[in-house]
Amino acid sequence: MGRDPEYLRFIRRVADARAAAAPSSIEAACDDFRRSMTYVPRPPMARVRDLEVPGGDGPLRARLLVPADAGDDALVYVHGGGWHLGGLDDWEPVARVIAQTTGCPVLEIEHRQAPEHRFPAPLDDVRAALRWAVETPATLGARRVGVVGDSSGGNLAAAAARHVDGLAIQVLVYPAVDLTRDPEPIEDPDGIAFPRAMAQTRERYVGAADPSDPDLSPLLATDLAGLPPAVVCVAEYDSLRAQGMAYAKRLDDAGVAVEVLDAHGLDHAFLAWGTFARRPAEAIAQFGAAVRSMLAR
Repeated sequence: MGRDPEYLRFIRRVADARAAAAPSSIEAACDDFRRSMTYVPRPPMARVRDLEVPGGDGPLRARLLVPADAGDDALVYVHGGGWHLGGLDDWEPVARVIAQTTGCPVLEIEHRQAPEHRFPAPLDDVRAALRWAVETPATLGARRVGVVGDSSGGNLAAAAARHVDGLAIQVLVYPAVDLTRDPEPIEDPDGIAFPRAMAQTRERYVGAADPSDPDLSPLLATDLAGLPPAVVCVAEYDSLRAQGMAYAKRLDDAGVAVEVLDAHGLDHAFLAWGTFARRPAEAIAQFGAAVRSMLAR
């Protein structure tokens, strides 16, 4: 059926801007991303506190975002960006959206990134930070702690959840969970085309490692039994949708409680777009409700 008209006007502008930018280097891509995120509003928080948390090879910068009327479950946020885009400040708008819609305090962490730090360094950082958070939840004003990650952050969150005991939930938002190949292209009813460089993006992170390693491709893990309850969120016009749906089925088949949010009419990265169009705002609200429902089980 295609996207609704209001959202379609917005996403055409996004696609056109990305095509016009066509950065020629990682540095240029990071600069473009940083500029683009300055336009994303930051929902107000009741409290914001910077801190350091343990990483795989030294402390990591982190930021605790506490929404009004926060509950007693916290989430550690692992940001996306293809394992190389953006830092703590750049991704804070998305972390705030997650905190606001879920009602959870969110600890945003700044893990090491490719290509300077390839696999397993970013994953080591995420695992260390999660273990610390699970062992010291009171530091976050919480009773329990879960993990949330989007895109490449969803990859890191899913991989880390296989190694960290005691997580209350794993929330995987348009995750990349199979790095052995490019996602299958999708047929877009509105003719929207985003620049794609998935193979190059994967290579920056994977390096010489075996991409079929389940710590790189969680979808290929032989056994997913006993993992934390999951919310898996995918978008209809995202080439990663099939991976996310397949991983949710694998979790369900393994006896893991899982809820799937299939965001119809939307694209990859919609968590940042709730103030620009009605449809992503609706999906963000549904996302928050799904997380709260799973935590309440």
